[in-house]
Amino acid sequence: MMKMPEPLCFVFCVFATYSANLLSSPANSAENDLFQLSLEQLVDINVNVITPSKIEEPLSQSPGIVSVFTDKEIALFGARDLGEVLSRIAGIQPYDSLNAGRFRLSIRGDLATGNNNHVLMLLNGTPFNRESYTGGIWTQANILTVPLPLIKRIEVSRGPGSVLYGTNAFSGVVNIITKESDELDDEVTVSYGNDNTKAVDVSYATSKGDLNITAAGRYFDTDGWDHEITSTAGDKFSDSAFSKSPGFMATAKFRDLYATVAYGKADQYTIRGIATAPASGDVENEKFFLDLGFDHTFSNDWQLKSSASYVSGRTDLKRVAIGGGLENIHYETDDGHIEITGQGPLSDNFHLLLGSSVDIFTGHVIPPPGSAPFLPDWEDYLYGLYGQIEYRLANTKFTVGAQYNKLEGISGNIVPRLALVHNFTDNFGFKALYGQAFRAPSTIERGFSARSGPIQIKGDPSLSPELVTNYDLQIFYEKNQLQTSITFFKSEQEDLITRVFTSPTILTFQNTGGLDIEGVEFESKFTFKENWYFTGSYTYQTNEDSDGVKNTTLQANTTVKLGLAYNSKNWSVGIFDSYLDQYHENTSPNKNNPSPKAYHDLSVNASLTLPKFHDITLSVYMDNLLDENAYLPILTGGGPIGANSLQTQSGRSFFVGVTVPF
Repeated sequence: MMKMPEPLCFVFCVFATYSANLLSSPANSAENDLFQLSLEQLVDINVNVITPSKIEEPLSQSPGIVSVFTDKEIALFGARDLGEVLSRIAGIQPYDSLNAGRFRLSIRGDLATGNNNHVLMLLNGTPFNRESYTGGIWTQANILTVPLPLIKRIEVSRGPGSVLYGTNAFSGVVNIITKESDELDDEVTVSYGNDNTKAVDVSYATSKGDLNITAAGRYFDTDGWDHEITSTAGDKFSDSAFSKSPGFMATAKFRDLYATVAYGKADQYTIRGIATAPASGDVENEKFFLDLGFDHTFSNDWQLKSSASYVSGRTDLKRVAIGGGLENIHYETDDGHIEITGQGPLSDNFHLLLGSSVDIFTGHVIPPPGSAPFLPDWEDYLYGLYGQIEYRLANTKFTVGAQYNKLEGISGNIVPRLALVHNFTDNFGFKALYGQAFRAPSTIERGFSARSGPIQIKGDPSLSPELVTNYDLQIFYEKNQLQTSITFFKSEQEDLITRVFTSPTILTFQNTGGLDIEGVEFESKFTFKENWYFTGSYTYQTNEDSDGVKNTTLQANTTVKLGLAYNSKNWSVGIFDSYLDQYHENTSPNKNNPSPKAYHDLSVNASLTLPKFHDITLSVYMDNLLDENAYLPILTGGGPIGANSLQTQSGRSFFVGVTVPF
């Protein structure tokens, strides 16, 4: 029986400091201006989604549990980067700690270990964060460098997605969908905040005949907030959590051809060392993404889409050396993805989708000077064949699909999905979903071989993929400007890859782990009184591993996310509060640092457009208004090894910005 927490008190603040003469100014004439839209246009409650089935369809009719966060919501509530945007979406929470690089993603309380990843990020439907060394845990460059003005909407599909997207679409899929050329404004935004934080965002779009181009870039640099940790000897250690992250993204479309390129580099402070001697380090994560494709719809509504993408990853990470101190490891991954998909109607009630994909994983590791290589260069291939059919009978839609996948050197396996969506009325219905997903063993798990003191750590080339089976039941209601749903879910994970002592001195990667997660999600969005908008979600989960250990992922059992915004002619105010129940303690016997506690992350965003001054927009964004300290437990294998917790965010902070159209 799940135990529900005590009621949450939502803190409401109003920020409005504008003179009456500015508020009475005439409206901005720009076509895409935030303040020219009615609230119904501003926040599209009844948005279509594409992620659950690669078919554009209404959210309520899609065979998945999906949350959508649009560009208008980003504008209303503000954010410094994509990580802050994702933290406001139901069921998803970045695990943003200072050790070994930040921004691991957790969905529904699941959290992979330090050597793998369970959340697949997509850019317009193409794998964006998948890399072969660990499967994509280094997401800093993906999350910190995506230019926010270029985002049209983010679709988060909670639950398995491997039937259509392959490995790592295990506990969820995050699909970043970018704007077309007629949706992107030409503008530059300059911002400044405390801790000497500087940011610049530029966006530009142009069209000439059949050629359409969108481009955006960003630069973010901060000296960082001060953090402190206590060693097991009782000594205080402190430093500043600096971060620097330039990024660029552009798409060119010519008739049925398209090309997308993205580049990002994130250099971030990390705290390393051991519990007796914490040390300052940093991780530098660089990503280059290129996607070339052909997308054509025939006169009979059949669509053919093919793409070839390439992701280059370069990461420098400092680790604890055996003899003490820190040493640098350089990782290089060059991974490709080729996919072709065909879909279309077989009749008025049948829709068929067929596809195939090949992933090419290559890379190598450069160990610290004087250290022996611990991983040979690799070149692996992952093959996938998938199909899905949707059938509608009156007010009921059935979806059946499956993928066959095979990693070179490992036996292939099949993951299925089944979905039933039924409408009792035009506005009221339910979804019943069953699905499986897999995560192929990463290179480090298959080929690693190194010694740490007297212990030898070994990979296993015959590892099987991790497998998850998921069940969802959702009841939904949509009418006019109201959208609400409640979802019950259960996830059963098996063959999880963990490290096991096979002798007193040999530690081996093996398929031995299991994990069950179950919970409930409530989500609602609505507009009221013409100018007001509300979004809210409640998530409760509990988990237990195959050894009977409860809350083994250490994630907070309860999260509540509430946003309230007011939009007028030339100004808006948005308030958002994310409440997290306390994270669970790790197994470290050292309790020198504060234990994780429940906390609120309350932010306010205000914007004002000046039509008489070339439509310049002024903005103020304030985060952690309650100035709360937040601590996360250190995961197994994280640093400083043996400590119990680390700070996860700065204290109260503010940012002011000026946006100039051109």
